[in-house]
Amino acid sequence: MAVPTAWCNFMRHGYLLPDYLYTSDSVFKNEIRQIFLSGSFACFEGSSDPSNKYSAFTHLKIPLILARRESGRCVFLNMCPHKRMILIESQGVNTEILRCPYHGWQFNDQGDCVRAGYESLDTEGELIPSQIRLAKFNTVDFGAWGFISQDTSFSSQFGRDVITGIRSIAASVDPIFQYISQTRTFNWKLYFDNLHDDSHVPFLHSNSLAKSLDISLKERIRILNREPAKKFNDIKQMSYMANDGSVNAEHDYYRHIQPLFPTPGYYNVVAWPNLHIASSDSGRTFLVEIHEPLSAKETKVHIFLFLRKNSWSTRKKQLFLDQLSVNTLTVLEEDFAACEKVQHAKELSLIPDTLSQIDNRNLSRNQFYADLMDKYLDS
Repeated sequence: MAVPTAWCNFMRHGYLLPDYLYTSDSVFKNEIRQIFLSGSFACFEGSSDPSNKYSAFTHLKIPLILARRESGRCVFLNMCPHKRMILIESQGVNTEILRCPYHGWQFNDQGDCVRAGYESLDTEGELIPSQIRLAKFNTVDFGAWGFISQDTSFSSQFGRDVITGIRSIAASVDPIFQYISQTRTFNWKLYFDNLHDDSHVPFLHSNSLAKSLDISLKERIRILNREPAKKFNDIKQMSYMANDGSVNAEHDYYRHIQPLFPTPGYYNVVAWPNLHIASSDSGRTFLVEIHEPLSAKETKVHIFLFLRKNSWSTRKKQLFLDQLSVNTLTVLEEDFAACEKVQHAKELSLIPDTLSQIDNRNLSRNQFYADLMDKYLDS
């Protein structure tokens, strides 16, 4: 089932999406097949034990293998093409050849089948080696997280501004980070709807983030009245001025971060369809969120808290990140709890879908969204 043309028509005119598009299982399955598998961000945390050549992880409930080779990391489907048996369990394995525990088929780190049960494939026979391979995913590695797709390249999916931002941030963050995951009961689209609403920060976070950034009432009015961003994925789409935006004069900052954040403030980098990077202190710390849809009404959120590279001791970095996680989770709980309340209201379906121009401030974001729906979900 393709997403109805009505969805795109509503969004072209700046209308709110009908409720069922946040609750329909058939719409959700179509999004996973045609959007997320075409290209999304995945969490590699828990799959990075250097003692194992192969590690298991899941993305979109799909079992995957993270393989470490001299040329870099790569990702395969964690299923034997023979009978769909899971090849390795979560603890991973440290071996040169993967052996299926079901019928003994063996695969190398290129995904090639080198033996089908008792039959070696280096001799002529009925089995053709080139036709037996593990399904491979395309990846772009950013350490603990990365871009993964079946058929879309990273460079073709994102604008130059987002690619520059993601690469620069990935190059400048410290390898020591805090990782948290939560499974919440809201549709993945709700979070990004909220993130791109003009009044998101000063109103939803009026007692936490907006307050800490000291956004005045005058500034809030200016934000609400400004023209909507030209691009859904513009790296400088949201820029809220803070009083204290000072940073240390470090090489990595001036090379990677300062060009992205030329003035003190709160910034977002949003990469379609499920990556959000934010900094409320002009690049001293970064929040990285990967939203992994599990169902039409459930999303797993992978949360990373990074420091910009500095000369602190490991202990000092860890203490700082511990405190940062407490403050960050307070802010995120406001976002997530609000999305869950809205999700519950949409599931009640008490109010019929009607045309409404209440969201016209977000027209350019909706247009970008609609264009993508046209591209991926044409009936």
